Amino acid sequence: MKKLVSMYQKYMFRPILYKSVTRVSVVAVLMLLWDRYVSDGTFTMWQAPALLLGVVLLAWAWVNYLRLDGVTIHHLGEEFKDMGKKKKLHSTKSIVDYADERIVSFEELEPEERVFCSLLSNLMLGVPLVTMNTFAFGIRCAGPFAAYGLGLAVPKATKNSGMISIFTGTIAFVVWQLLSNGGTLWFMMPVVFGSLVSVITFYAVNLIEWKRGVPAAPSSYAVEEAK
Repeated sequence: MKKLVSMYQKYMFRPILYKSVTRVSVVAVLMLLWDRYVSDGTFTMWQAPALLLGVVLLAWAWVNYLRLDGVTIHHLGEEFKDMGKKKKLHSTKSIVDYADERIVSFEELEPEERVFCSLLSNLMLGVPLVTMNTFAFGIRCAGPFAAYGLGLAVPKATKNSGMISIFTGTIAFVVWQLLSNGGTLWFMMPVVFGSLVSVITFYAVNLIEWKRGVPAAPSSYAVEEAK
């Protein structure tokens, strides 16, 4: 890790930025194509394809890290074989020619520096995609857990018990996620804690409203009319 931190230089900012913009564009196109031609409506493009592409980018970043650590894979470095280190001369005058700071392109970097730039660009895009989907999955599971699961199993469940349990389960998940820094706290994951709070709230609200005589919510099961 210390080696990675020491490798970064100011002139690498532009190559990293250009690589990141390119990969963002590719990811966006793939997500839109999935949404247009593959999706059946079960998942949005921010769910299945975003998570898959995020995992691919993180796997790519892991390969970059292994290469920086000295692990070599046959034919993996062929992409750098014919890349020269000399900067191409501009055929026409550009504002870049008058910049005080020397502009360094990706092709001018050393092979190890290119791998480092690729690693950072993959992490910059892959981590948000995976984190966003993981966090969203936790909210979708913890909040509606009791309302969707127990709402079908408990015959006399009231409407408010489902709505309040969704709210308390979601809040509990977010709070536990912050307290545990995305890990476990007291041997309990955020999604488990949120689901537990959702279940407790569901039964507590039902018990209170049953004593008050609140009518049950309409059944989710289709009932055929007797002919």
